[in-house]
This record gives sequence, structure tokens and C-alpha cells, in this order.
Amino acid sequence: MKRKAVFRNSQQNQMSMFPEDLGAWIPADHPVRVVNQVIEQVNLKRLYDSYKGGGSSSYDPKMMIKVLIYAYLDNTYSSRKIEKALKESIPFIWLSGRSTPDHSTISIFRSKRLQGFEGEMFKDIFTDIVLLLAEAGLVDLQDVYTDGTKLEANANRYTYVWANRLSSSKEKIRERLEGFWAYLEGLYKSEEQEIEPLNLGKKASSEKIQETVDRINQLVSDKEIKAKIAKEEKKNLRAINKFADRYKRYEDQEAIIDGRGSYSKTDHDATFMQTKDDHLKNGQLKANYNIQFSTSNRVITHYSVERTSSDMATYIRHLEGFKERYNFYPKQVTADAGYGSEENYLFLEEKGIEGFVKYGSFYREHRRNFKTKEFANARNLHYDEKGDFYICPVGKKINRIGETKKTLRSGYIKETNIYEAADCKGCALMEPCLKQNSNKKTSTNRRIHRTPNLERLRAKARKLLLSEEGIRKRKQRSVDVEGCFGELKQNKGFRRLMLRGLKKVNIEVGLLAMSMNIAKLAKHKARTMDEVCPKTSKTTLFNRNNKSIAAKRG
Repeated sequence: MKRKAVFRNSQQNQMSMFPEDLGAWIPADHPVRVVNQVIEQVNLKRLYDSYKGGGSSSYDPKMMIKVLIYAYLDNTYSSRKIEKALKESIPFIWLSGRSTPDHSTISIFRSKRLQGFEGEMFKDIFTDIVLLLAEAGLVDLQDVYTDGTKLEANANRYTYVWANRLSSSKEKIRERLEGFWAYLEGLYKSEEQEIEPLNLGKKASSEKIQETVDRINQLVSDKEIKAKIAKEEKKNLRAINKFADRYKRYEDQEAIIDGRGSYSKTDHDATFMQTKDDHLKNGQLKANYNIQFSTSNRVITHYSVERTSSDMATYIRHLEGFKERYNFYPKQVTADAGYGSEENYLFLEEKGIEGFVKYGSFYREHRRNFKTKEFANARNLHYDEKGDFYICPVGKKINRIGETKKTLRSGYIKETNIYEAADCKGCALMEPCLKQNSNKKTSTNRRIHRTPNLERLRAKARKLLLSEEGIRKRKQRSVDVEGCFGELKQNKGFRRLMLRGLKKVNIEVGLLAMSMNIAKLAKHKARTMDEVCPKTSKTTLFNRNNKSIAAKRG
């Protein structure tokens, strides 16, 4: 006999006598509760004070910040999707207190209202969340791992301005003006007259260009000269009258570039960089920002947004930002070879920071066959410190012949000594030896460039990296900071920014970092939130007068 199927009762239109508590539908360990409890204890006075009195009512900024942080934690980045979630998702409805701001309000709050507070308020909120994690024993602020990743800007991929193109365009204008001036000199000589020579120089201004154009127009106003101008040169004359405006536009674009190699026309702060996401394998550049993270136990302790593709040039600014955030430098830092420069090593040494930072040739030097395969490499040659010379593979001296000084963009002066062999002709090892020259066109003899200070600092870093602690930290770095990038790009699916401009991107990266840290706190319940932030205590970790925060900040 077939048994009768039993179905659970589901009455869609059943009414309730009392309003339903949405919190009952949310588990006690749900991340939305952690977001709510953390932000409830943050001082947002500056944000509240920014609202002007009068007019229609505004949405509570504390509620808006809660919603934004949880949205980024929930991988919901679009303002329209956040608007939809506020009407359909129980955690969002509970967190917002049933408020339903539209996508325009959310977008304006995120991109404009928070923009003026990125420097202070966002720094305080993010810092206090990290200090909360430190109190929970999940973060060691004295030992951090640093790395960078590229995030694609919210910009058109095919509208850009290159610094090299601007320089060449300005040079062409100068050349055409000088060429037409020389043409006029020839015409005036045919009339037995002379005009003063033109010398614009390589750093002519748009005012100087305009002055030259006016002088040319004055010279061609002579009827006899004007009658002799060829048809092709008359076309040049019409183009020359537009040169001053074009030159001024190039100057304005150079001001936007500000020492970078390029910028996007739709986001002037974004720089075109080469990334690993090169699916077409054609080296195509994309508008990106360079995001720097410092982490501890896969918790983001500090972040910064840079407009240059080089990690090396960002490291000092990043560490200075860390000190500004916590009032101290970390005692130990670990980073990959992208940060191993003389200037960075010297900075770590001066600040008393123990740096487990690799340099470019670290792995190549420690290959098994490095000494045999690259026997002519300068690091495999004997160097006599007293005599200040090298000994080549066949036993001849490579003497010092001079030195150079190079001022980097940061203002740091790099001093390099140059060594050159007397005569390498006829040597059996000449071919493999000369391959080691950095510039093969400068000399037919073996030449070595040595930076004494860099060699000293590399030897210090090498000793740390090869120690037991250094080996452990090198392994941990690839898991710690790069694990955060994997979480950001792969798990959270965040590969392209939503906002434009450096200030707004800082806001967005801050929201991402805070959401990832709160998610970390929600996952690690070694101590409950009541143990870390007691509800009954009037003084919490987020109180500015709290001794624990004051102690952490130095």
C-alpha cells in the first residue's frame, strides 16, 4: 500500500499579530552582525558635522557606511545592486533598519560625501578595525608583509596620452617654426634684408611660441615677401597660426602626467601599465592603479594607492603612511625583489627596521650552477678592497677608471664606480666576459659598474634572507599578502574599480580593505565579540581615550 505524502505547511498570505523581528532570521555569527557592532562604536562626529541644517531629511551616515562596508564584504559593488539588496536581502534590510536609499543616493554618498573625509575619517575607521584585530590576537603590527597589485581603472581602455608623444609633438612644433623662420630668412636675403635668427630652445613655453607666431605674421605682412611665398609654405603658415594653442594643450597635458609615462583621458589619475592579465599575449597596456597592501596573518594592516607601476618607487611612501597611521614603524618587514633598491634598503637601515627584502638577482645568485655558468659575472669575480680593483677570470686586473652620480626622481643621489680592463683583445674568454657588460657599445673591454653602498646593503639583506627566519618569512610572504590579493581578485571577483580619480579610488580600496578585515574577524572567533568589545562597558576599543588604542599607536 502506497503511503500518503506529507507536505509542510506554507501559507503565503498568513498574517502575524506582531511585527516580525528580522534579526531572528540572521545567525549569531553572521558577518553582518560584526559590521554592525564594529561601526556602532566608531566616532563619526566629523561626518555628521559635514551635513548642513535645514532642508529635507537625510539618510543616517552611520547606516550608509554600514551598508557600504557590508556590500563590499558581500561582493556587491554596484550602487544599483546595493539598492536592490536593500529591498530584497534580509541582512541588508536588517542592517539598514528598513531604509531604502536609491542608487543615486548611494553613489553620491560613496563618491562625494566620503571624499572629503578620506584622509582622516577613513583612516581612523580602518585603523581602529585593525587595532581591534590586534587586541583579538590576530595581527602583529610589528611584523608585516608588503606587496602590490594592479587594479584596472574605471576608464576607457583606448583613450590615452603618452609623455613621449607629447615631447615629440612639442619638438615637431619647434622644428617647423625654426624651419619656416629659416625660409623667411632666405626670402628677406633675396630682398637684401636681414632678420634676426630664431632660437627657441628645447624648453620653449607656449608664450614664447605665441610670440614667435606673431613675429612670423608680422614678417609675412610685407606685400613683396608675401608674394614670393610658395603655395606649400602658405599651407604651413596657416598651420603655424594654430601652434600656440596646440603647444599650450601639450603643456597642460604634461602637467596632468606629472612625471608619469601616460594617463587616461577619462581618468587623469590612472596610468597605463602592463599587467599579468594579458590574455592576448600582445603586451597591451591598460589604465590601472597600483594598490599596495601590508598584511599580518592575512589581515590588511595598511593600504596605499599609487599612480606609478613600479613597486620600488612606492615603498618609502607606503612605510611613511604606515607610521602616520600607527605612530611607529614596524620592526620587521618582508617584501619581494620589486622593492630591493639602494634607497629602500638605506631607508630601512636608518629607521632601524629589519628588512627581509629581496633584490633582483637574489634567486639567480643562489642557483646551483650560478658560479660555473656565469663565472664572468661581477659577483663571481674577486674584488680587492684595499687596491679597489677586480681580478678577471684569466687573472688580469680590472682597474677603476672613474665614477658617476645619478639623481633619481625621488632626489636620491646614486653613486657608481666604473672599472675597466686594460686590453681584452685576443683573450679566450672575451666573448662570455663582454656579455656581462651593461652597455656593450661603450667599450670593447670588460667593464664593471659597482655601487659600494648597494653592495654593502645587499650583503646585509642576503644574510637575513638566508637565515632560518628569513626562509620562513619568504615562504610566509607568498601566502600572507598574496593570499589577500587572491581573495580580492578571485574570491571577491573585484578586478576593476567602480570609481574614478585618486581620492575616490582611495575610498573604494579602503572599503575593500575594511570589509576583508571584518570578514577575517567574523571567521576567527577565538574570542567572541562580547569578549573583545564588552557591551556592558562604557569604554570600548573604539573610544579615542581608550588606553589600549593609545598604547598601540605609540
